[in-house]
Amino acid sequence: ADPAEGTIVSNSVVTFPPAAWNVPHTTQVAAVDDLADDDGETWTITHAVTAGGGEITGYAGVAVSDVVIENVDNDDALIVISLPSGTDSDENGGNFPIRLKLATIPTADVTITATVAASVNPTRTEASASAAVTFTSATWVTDQDITITGLDDDIADGDTAFVVNLAVTGDPTYAALQATLTGIACTNLEDADAVGV
Repeated sequence: ADPAEGTIVSNSVVTFPPAAWNVPHTTQVAAVDDLADDDGETWTITHAVTAGGGEITGYAGVAVSDVVIENVDNDDALIVISLPSGTDSDENGGNFPIRLKLATIPTADVTITATVAASVNPTRTEASASAAVTFTSATWVTDQDITITGLDDDIADGDTAFVVNLAVTGDPTYAALQATLTGIACTNLEDADAVGV
């Protein structure tokens, strides 16, 4: 149970006077959206009874059953990927960002690493990827970029396709998304290399 899942909106204290002891009172409660993919949580409302003097002192300390409330989760873990300048690098060092953020608050840090897979020519690497990025419970919604930079192979081989793969570690819910990610298809554009002697 997580007490942060809900709140009492009104009438946390209700009073039953002797003349209206049988008149119902309503306490209104509400769920709190925690922005986390937690599959729903329960929270509990407990009660404490006090009584004034006279004939009603017998109510003091009377047990009232707890009310257990279940929140239905409306948040789904998702890695938000955008490519604001496309997926072309070039052999003159041209680059592009892979922009990342999370859709929900993680329960542990989430680290995303990019690797450049072999191109159509397995003997050459067409690009490099900048360092991994890490998202915390404080930075999950802030965009972070991994930069892909083209490399020059000094060969007149034309524009060359390659793939960037993303690896996710840390928070188990986000790490499980690894299986759903597909490689990002990219192209390293040829520079001025020309065949000659």
